[in-house]
Amino acid sequence: MKEASITVEEQPILNMEDRQMVLMEKLVQAMNQQSAALAQLAQASDTQAYAMERLAEASHIQAKAVERLANSFETIGSVAHNIRDAIVNIDMSMKRCYGTTPT
Repeated sequence: MKEASITVEEQPILNMEDRQMVLMEKLVQAMNQQSAALAQLAQASDTQAYAMERLAEASHIQAKAVERLANSFETIGSVAHNIRDAIVNIDMSMKRCYGTTPT
């Protein structure tokens, strides 16, 4: 006949000290699992914080680009207005110099 190997969990618990020892072992295992889960949560939070920091940096760069683009459009609008004024002045000068009445 084979002798069956009996683990600690399968042995009948005879006294209070043995029961407390088994409970303490289970408590330690549960605390180890909880510690590992908290370490994973901390790592995930760190990764998320890093991602948020990069997102903030990207948003700042984007805001600067939009500001430069707005300034460029403002400059283009100002130059276009100046060109229009110059064309109007040229037109007025041409009309004064050459007149519009037929001779």
